Amino acid sequence: MLKEIGSVFSFLTILPTSNSNLETIAKYMYLFPIVGAVIGLVVGSIGFGLSLFLDPLIVSLLVVASFAIITGIHHTDGLADFADGLMAKGTKEKKLAAMKDLSTGSAGIVTIVLYIVGLIIAISLSTGYQLFLAILLSEILAKFSMVLMASIGKSASLGSNSPFVEMMKNKRN
Repeated sequence: MLKEIGSVFSFLTILPTSNSNLETIAKYMYLFPIVGAVIGLVVGSIGFGLSLFLDPLIVSLLVVASFAIITGIHHTDGLADFADGLMAKGTKEKKLAAMKDLSTGSAGIVTIVLYIVGLIIAISLSTGYQLFLAILLSEILAKFSMVLMASIGKSASLGSNSPFVEMMKNKRN
């Protein structure tokens, strides 16, 4: 079980704990909230400790930087792809093509900038234990929502998400 948890950690963070393929990680996707709890504990503790002596805006900037370092923000590109697809005019196929395009469009760039600025502002509104809890719960719920959407949702097209959706659908049956 430790190898499986390691593969999930490798997928959701920059920590090179295991070298597994997407099918193996998808098989253990239900462990995502546990990884979220660990990430939340680490970043939440950083935020809590820093909030004791630094300005809230500086703390929030450092918390967002901590998330970026730990997770490698490698899932943020999905948000940019979604924005590019949303803003593409035309048929479903054109929208999917915009989402699969390796270059990020202006809608994706603006969305990521607004996301990061909004995240920094939102985090700066909390301090101390309240900040710790907010970070911990948001990470657990974010990872849980990935599992939930893979269980009840469907893929718009074949891609790297397909093994996750397929595996979670099989676990429900």
